[in-house]
Amino acid sequence: MAKLADAYDYVDRHPATVMCAMPGTGWQTGATPSRCVIAPTFTGDRGSAFTLVRVVRTCTAVPSQWNAWTGDGQYLYLRYRSGIGTVDAYDTEDSTQWTRIPNGEIAHFDTGDRLDGEMDLVEFCERAGLHLADDAEVTGE
Repeated sequence: MAKLADAYDYVDRHPATVMCAMPGTGWQTGATPSRCVIAPTFTGDRGSAFTLVRVVRTCTAVPSQWNAWTGDGQYLYLRYRSGIGTVDAYDTEDSTQWTRIPNGEIAHFDTGDRLDGEMDLVEFCERAGLHLADDAEVTGE
């Protein structure tokens, strides 16, 4: 996960407030409030750390979401709902084991359309700065 996070330069990280457009706005886990990430700027090479080799669509719309794995085995949770796309990295796809709420720690984009919750994988990857391998194993798309 650190390898992926290092590829982004976070301009601002602050506790989420009602003014933030993040899905986790105002949520709190234990004593740690959710964090809002503003304007992630891709600074890495769109290479191995961001190349998806396996993707499983887990929901087709509202939200559109996928479980994905990179070439080095990193699990990523991809989600698009209410015009907001987020990418988060976890050690496992079992959400009951996650220690934080998905908030776009790796990537975040906003289309501005709060009524939209449907997107295909190719468009999601383009908007999030992820690369889908030519020979990726894609299920459910």
